[in-house]
Amino acid sequence: MTALTNGDAAQLLRFVAEAEGLGGGDPFTEELLVELGRLIEADFVTYTEVDHVHKRTLVYLPRPGDEDDEDGEIDDDGWERMHEHPVCQRWRRDGQFSALRLSDVITQRELRRTRFYADSCRPWGVEYELKVRLASPPWHAKTFMFNRRIGRDFTN
Repeated sequence: MTALTNGDAAQLLRFVAEAEGLGGGDPFTEELLVELGRLIEADFVTYTEVDHVHKRTLVYLPRPGDEDDEDGEIDDDGWERMHEHPVCQRWRRDGQFSALRLSDVITQRELRRTRFYADSCRPWGVEYELKVRLASPPWHAKTFMFNRRIGRDFTN
């Protein structure tokens, strides 16, 4: 396991202090996503909660400035694509919901041959993704997603 540098540890502690100060009734706020985007550099940062049993989006919160023309609702085709997501497939297979990069579960070459990539990544120019699933039952996904366009992958 890699140890945090002093700079990383200080940045993490600042983030935790600022996140605590945000308060409010929502589990996460746009301001928190802005802070997370400073901590983990990404082109897009999103928090979602999804009810897999009833096939509905409970929370869709993009970082301010990362908004798209979607409202977070998922159509039947979107549910199928979600089940094709390589990280989600690994989570379902292993039953553990740790932080994973796309590159942890599939090569770039393999990824580019998938329908998931063609429908979900290519249109946004996304090449790298880090998904962090919070503790929750398998049927109620609470997930932070960090996406990067062409550049460099996330590091562990």
